[in-house]
Order: sequence, then structure tokens, then C-alpha cells
Amino acid sequence: MIFRALTHNQFKEQGASLEGFIMQSLTSGLPKVDKPLEELSDVLRGIREGRVIPLAITEGDSLIGLITLSNAVTALHVRNFAGDMPKGWEKPVTDMLRDFAASFNKSRVQLLGRKAWIRKLKPYGYKPEGKYLVAEVNRK
Repeated sequence: MIFRALTHNQFKEQGASLEGFIMQSLTSGLPKVDKPLEELSDVLRGIREGRVIPLAITEGDSLIGLITLSNAVTALHVRNFAGDMPKGWEKPVTDMLRDFAASFNKSRVQLLGRKAWIRKLKPYGYKPEGKYLVAEVNRK
């Protein structure tokens, strides 16, 4: 597996539409590792504004996954993760995320996920921390 952080322009130079790929990977094209935790339009806006880093995961010539990250003050936040990942993906992905966070001088990687992530990532040093309180808002 090869991991590459791509800017919007770099992705366009390769002849692909970043928006199209993200829409495909976060909606129906790639199987979900986890369903998106935010609106697709927010992810795309974040990439265009430079707040979100799209990280493409390739194997050979095939694009097999996408992780979107945001660069916070002390942590690298994993925002979404979609892909058709091969068995044993956990170690290379968690190692890469740690290295990527270190390159940004961050002290930790944070992942907002579901309970299933705890069991899957605990062997790689991830542990639950804190609680989120969430309220749904009806938009007009």
C-alpha cells in the first residue's frame, strides 16, 4: 500500500476529479470502512479551502482507499475513511497516520468513530478518550 496526501491541484493534474472521487468513495463507489460522519459538501468545501487533507491509498495502479484529515492545534484528526482495504490494513494505516502526524509536529492522532473502532484499533495504541454529546438540528 502506498499513501499519498494530494492537494486539489495535484489530483487534477493526474487527470482525475478530486470531488468526483471523494463523492464516489464516500457515497457508493468504495465499500465503507466507516460511513461518513459529516456531510459530503463539508468535506469538499474543507478540501477547497485547505482545511482538509485528502490522503489517497493506492495499491499498484488501483486507488483502494481515501482518508480525509484535518490539521488541529495538537492533533491530526481523521475525519472520514472509506475504501476496499486488504486484510491486515490496520498496522500500515495506523503507522502511516502516526508518521503523518509527526511530520506536522502533532502529539496525537484522533479518530471520531464508532464502538467497533475501539476493538479494531486498540492493539495499535488507540484508546477511547472523552465523550461526545450530539444533538440533531433541523435545518430550514
